[in-house]
Parts: sequence; structure tokens; C-alpha cells
Amino acid sequence: MYSLPFAPLFLLLSSACVASSDQKVLQETTDSSCHNACQALSLSLGSLTHVGLSPSHGQKFFATQQANLIPACIFTPSSPRDLSVGLQTIKSYGCHFAIRSGGHSSATGWSNSDGGVSIDLGEFKDVELVKDGIARVGTGAKWGDVFDFLEPFNLSVVGGRVSDVGVGGLILGGGISYISRRYGWAIDNVKNFEVVLANNSIVNVNQDSAPDLFWALRGGGNNFGIVTRFDLQTYTQGPMWGGFNFHLMSYSDLTSRQSRLNLTSTSSLPYVHSFISNTVSLIWRALCVLGYCIPVNTFFETWQNTTIELANNLHAANTLLSFAYVADVNLHLGCTIVHYTSTVGGPAAYGSISKLPKVYNTYRNASIRDFCDEQKRVNLAGSRNLWLAATFRLNSTLISHIYNIFLSETPSIRLVRGGGAGVNFQPIFLDTIPHFSKNGGNPLGLFAQKEPLMMFGITIKWKHEADDAAVHAFGEAFLQRAVDEGKKMGLWHPYIYQNYAGKGQDVFEGYGEENRKRLREIRGKYDPEEVFGRLVPGGFKI
Repeated sequence: MYSLPFAPLFLLLSSACVASSDQKVLQETTDSSCHNACQALSLSLGSLTHVGLSPSHGQKFFATQQANLIPACIFTPSSPRDLSVGLQTIKSYGCHFAIRSGGHSSATGWSNSDGGVSIDLGEFKDVELVKDGIARVGTGAKWGDVFDFLEPFNLSVVGGRVSDVGVGGLILGGGISYISRRYGWAIDNVKNFEVVLANNSIVNVNQDSAPDLFWALRGGGNNFGIVTRFDLQTYTQGPMWGGFNFHLMSYSDLTSRQSRLNLTSTSSLPYVHSFISNTVSLIWRALCVLGYCIPVNTFFETWQNTTIELANNLHAANTLLSFAYVADVNLHLGCTIVHYTSTVGGPAAYGSISKLPKVYNTYRNASIRDFCDEQKRVNLAGSRNLWLAATFRLNSTLISHIYNIFLSETPSIRLVRGGGAGVNFQPIFLDTIPHFSKNGGNPLGLFAQKEPLMMFGITIKWKHEADDAAVHAFGEAFLQRAVDEGKKMGLWHPYIYQNYAGKGQDVFEGYGEENRKRLREIRGKYDPEEVFGRLVPGGFKI
């Protein structure tokens, strides 16, 4: 449903080192309530209900652990009325269910049901322009298709940055866009939601019809209903400039840090992987001698300084810093990702970052769709995934401290095959925050922010289920130590961006006590039986 975008170059490198995968289908026992619900759906909505294994169903999910689940049945409504009737049936049997928009969630069971009903909203994919510059977009559309439709009109919407991410999940969790500096996040630009509520009614929710629910849907996740359509404000937008810079961390700088941290290799590698790792190390050191590597602190400080310099440049859409560890080849990489929403001015705005040593970059003028496709290519499906998130005040010294924590924790996943661990930092500029008050505001709790923030995201990819425990232990330990360091330095912020958060993180605590209380009151009004709390295991609960 949602993605932590910009997984770095380690995906491309590691794919060459993985010969096989132990992916398997997990057969779950379907309880009688879900068996009966599926039978009833087959009787009333037979052409829309698939019982048993569907060859194509697993291909609709980004993360392997989602694709491997087997629902009791798959319900694919083609209209809000179909969905309403199906929801009534599922509720009447007390069967648990999952809701799929784009299938991009990494959390097990969040968009595919484990033995329950998987509601696939893929048929809600229409995009159309209506009066007053509004685009009506189905919740099951992919962002690449949305931009394809709008591009001939020289228009865009505040939408996703990865072409195969679904519309619904991204918007309901916030929705950061290439044009968010100018117009806010996706939730701030929804004019109307078409929703199937817990009582099966089909309603249009906007600032006039139901201002309380309209507010709650803009960051409240899947707690209030199933959104079938979003009416989005469009904006004039043509080609833009940007791309990726791939960096190698200074080998001497890295080994010096590891020495100060008393880090030594404690794990032996199979011969093939040891040979590959040693070969990569030799090439890495040679490239550093030739001037292609970057000192770690220079990397972090240049990114922070550029972010500060661009504080008043609303076209500076994306200024993202990432570093990664590729376990298969024992390699540490860096990446900067920049986008500028005009074809004029980008190279000058990002001059300092562009001058950093790099091994490759992809700068160009291109359409939003083209840049979204690039993000997709470095966020390949077909792996197990874990995402975790936090937020801090902008500070390169903290990033350096977090990097040391990263170095000290990565030995625990040295033997994990088929991917690696990446870290992303991206700013929340102060000029974005006033947009959060548009159209009645949103519940994110960021209105009082007086200094720029940086969102911190962890993304880990791996192949084998046997490594799940090690990966989760690494991710949780790394996150906790990073948060502890942020608190120690007085730089931690409670906000957690929902679309990057991990299963078990308390997203709504970061919204603030008052907003959380109001969200619960609104849920009590529109879903008094807590259908979307009791029967929908996926998503963050208020």
C-alpha cells in the first residue's frame, strides 16, 4: 500500500549474488466464519469472488511475505455498491479481512489476508478530469497511470513518487510528492472522498458534507471506512529536472570509524561470498585512490547545508540522503536524490551536491512519470521487506552518530543474503507545514513546528524466511538506538510518517494526545462497532 521510496543501489548489486530463493507459499487454516463468508460471497457476488489459489494474486504484492499469504477468498468489487454488499456479508460472519489498493505495504497481512477475505480494489482504477480542475482517481489506480493520464493536459496532482504504488494507501497515510513544497501533501489536496462506511452506506465526504470525517480521513489511515475514489486538485506541471547520485563511502574513513567503535569481523563467510567480498573491497579501495569516494562527514554536512540553502526555493522538491549496506558483498554506499520541479534552475540549486565525488548519476530533464519509473527500478518487488521510521530535527551531527550506530549493528546481518539495509533522511521544510491547514486541516500534529525536520527511514530487504528473526532484531535495535541518540541530543520529534512506519510502531501517538482523542471520537461516531479495528488486522490503529 505504501512504500519507503528510494531503496539505494544495493538492490542492483545484490541481485547478481543471489542464486536462489526459498520463497514458499504459507498454507493457513481458514476458520469457519471466513469459510462461510466466502461461500456467501460466492452465492451473492460469484463473478467477483475467487475461492482457492489464484495464480496472479501473489504477483500483486510488493513484499514476498505478503504475497505468500493465502486468503480464504479474494473479493474484487467493481463498483461501490458491490463493495457495500460484500462488506455487509463479510461483517455478518465476523470474518477478518484485508484491503488492497496497490499492494505496496511491507507488513504481513496488511493488504493480503491470512486465511480471511482479501478485498482487492484493483478495479477502482479509473482516472478522469471533471470541472474546476479536479481529477477523480480510483483508489486502486497506480500513480504511474495517474500521471500518464494527466501529462497530455500539462497537469499533475500531489501524488506518489513511485509508479507502481497504489493511490489509496499513499494518500490515507499522508502522501509526499514531488510538488509538496508548493502545494502540501496529498491529504491536503483531496477535495472529496467517496467512502463505503462500516454501516455499508456509500457517502461523499468533504469539508461541507462531513467536516469531522473529512479531517480524520486525511492521515487517519484505514480506521474509518474503505475509500473508493479521491477527488484531487490538479496543478499545472510540465517536465522537471533531477535524478540520483550514487556515492562510495571513503574506505579509510569507514575503517577508521569501525576501529574507533571496536568493530571487528566475527562471522565467517562461505568461500564464494568471501571471494566476491574481497574482490569488491579491492575495487572499492582502488576507486577511492582515484578520487571517487566521499568522506562520510562531508557527505552529511553537504546535504544539510544544501537543505538549509534551499529553504525558500519551492521548486527544490526532493533533497534526500541515503546510505546502505550490501551484506552480500560487504559494501557501504551512499546516495543523494534530488528533484527540481522546473527544467531551469535545478543544477545551480543543487550545485554543492552535484560536486560531491560519485560513481554514477542520472541527472536529466524528464516527466514526473519518468522519475517515478526510476524510483520503481530501485525499489524492486520480490523480496522480504521491513520498514521502520522516526523523525528528528535537521542535524548532520546526529546523522553521523546514527551512521556509527548503523556500522555497529550491521555485523548482525552480515550473513543475511539477498539484499541489505538502507537508511533514508528527507527533510520536512517549514514552508510545507502551512499547507497542512488547508481545507480544514489534518490530524498529523505538525502545525506548531518552528524548525525543519528530517524524516528517518530504515528499509531492509532480504530473501530467506529463515533470516526473519535476525533482520527484525537488527531493525528494532538500530531504530531504538537511533531514537535514544536523538533524545539524548534533544533532536528527537514524536511524529512518525505512517507510510514509512513499521508494524508495531505507534504512529498515532506522534499525532498528539488531543488529535488522537478526536480521531477516536470520530471513529466512535462513524464506526461504533469498530469494524475496521476488530476485523481489519492491518494498518495502524488509533
